[in-house]
Amino acid sequence: MTPPLVRIAVVGALCAALAGATLGGSALPEREPRPAPPVDPDGRTVTVCPAAPTINLVSTTTWGALTTRPITEEGTAPVPAGRGLTLTDQPQPVVMIAEGRQNHGAAAAAFAKEAEGPDRGLALTRCGTPATSLWFTGLVSDPDGSAATRTEVLLINADAGAAEVDLVLFGPSGLQVAPGARGVAIPARSVRSVALDTLFTRAEPVGLQVRTTRGRIAAVARPKVSAGVQAAGTDWQASSLAPATEQIVAGIPAGPGPRTLMLTNPGKRRTTATVEVLGPDGTFAPVDASTVDVNAESTVSVALQRAMQGEPGALRIRAEQPLVAAVAARSGDDPEADIAIQASSAPLSGTSIGGVAVAGGTRGTLLITNPGDREIGVTARVVATDGAELTSTELRVAPGSTAPWVIDGIERPAAVLVGAPEDGAAYAGLVLTSAADPEGGLATSSLSIPSQEQGGGIDPIFDPGAGR
Repeated sequence: MTPPLVRIAVVGALCAALAGATLGGSALPEREPRPAPPVDPDGRTVTVCPAAPTINLVSTTTWGALTTRPITEEGTAPVPAGRGLTLTDQPQPVVMIAEGRQNHGAAAAAFAKEAEGPDRGLALTRCGTPATSLWFTGLVSDPDGSAATRTEVLLINADAGAAEVDLVLFGPSGLQVAPGARGVAIPARSVRSVALDTLFTRAEPVGLQVRTTRGRIAAVARPKVSAGVQAAGTDWQASSLAPATEQIVAGIPAGPGPRTLMLTNPGKRRTTATVEVLGPDGTFAPVDASTVDVNAESTVSVALQRAMQGEPGALRIRAEQPLVAAVAARSGDDPEADIAIQASSAPLSGTSIGGVAVAGGTRGTLLITNPGDREIGVTARVVATDGAELTSTELRVAPGSTAPWVIDGIERPAAVLVGAPEDGAAYAGLVLTSAADPEGGLATSSLSIPSQEQGGGIDPIFDPGAGR
């Protein structure tokens, strides 16, 4: 054979041999790459708590760093990773700094339980993150009414630079002009309290946008109710979600007393909202409140105690124009009943955290709402600050309904960790009542929900073509 023919024969023999090996099952196996560990997402989250008798800091992961400090101080103290820390008798706001994976695995809550004095009652709030725009609805400044209500807004600047804010008020008849509401200065690492009765007085609720023109701030409202000279109740009111065409207010408590929906329409056009109650037995339209008209740049309130009938639940509000929503509850019909205000919240994501689900002398109830059209399963567990699991449950929640889980018999501040369902969306809220006198103390709070973009780390994708 000539040399070219020899080369052709050799190549043909090699191809036949390889084909036979493959068909015979004896080809060399491909080496699978070893799985790479998840990449810890970069990030730094600052959480700010108001001054409180009890502040509970919660960590759900051992990855990353978690520290805390009083707002006026520079030095920080570590919070045990994967556990937590309870601070007591804090005279000034507290800052928690989460870095690495802690930025979606840590949360904090402020709690107070006072039998007498100006802060009488139960109060509970999740601690918030600084922002350039925060929304509230249902703020009342009526110091001379039969159920006198005084509300202050705490503006907390945790940063090293000064901040400046405008307070934009949405009254029952439109935008409300108030001298002193614009250009409010908050020095670096300080808190400024703005009493609303220095801006306006009226019995009807008002909406509020806290909008920064410089820097960023955290904010929480502090309503206090009195009957004559007797203090009746107080609460912290966390900010609601930004205006949206659909809002869900979860964690509306069971029991006697008024339940009032408050809506703010910051837009330039009037809108009509539809309201649904998602209760233990399913979804229904509330009597006399299934639709609510909200004028442009205005705030309205709607009584719902007849619709709720003492049952726990949630509200779903839909409108063509974006709205801000919250619900106010009283622990009874007595003028000295405690007050609790629940803002709208986001759906559960990853592991959501209720910083204080129960504390000494209180009964906690976790309310899970399923707005979807099929049953979901939600797991929840209560943990102490030493990381010990105190109790746990798995709730099955029917479509369009709310399911409660009562947490009782725990005599120290403990957090609840709630996993997002894999088979649908869910919303959650916490309710605290006084164990000795359920009508004497009432508080509600939404959960701290990690950003979906930061949920659980980033899994690397193996690309066999990389580097070729």
